[in-house]
Amino acid sequence: MEKASTFIMTNALQGKRYIDFEEMIKTIDTKAVKNFVVSIIQKIVIKDGKIMSVRFKNGLEHKFVYRDQ
Repeated sequence: MEKASTFIMTNALQGKRYIDFEEMIKTIDTKAVKNFVVSIIQKIVIKDGKIMSVRFKNGLEHKFVYRDQ
């Protein structure tokens, strides 16, 4: 099941600009999703319950900026 889920997820991610995550997650094994995320993310920084940054294993880092409400 996990290999099939990985195949489905890989095909869904290749070449698509928009992915309906809620629909995709219903059709694949959650263990495959976890393994995929663990394989690409190196570090997530959370402060006061908000994600501040995500560092990927390829060295890219995405920083989030929140507006004060």
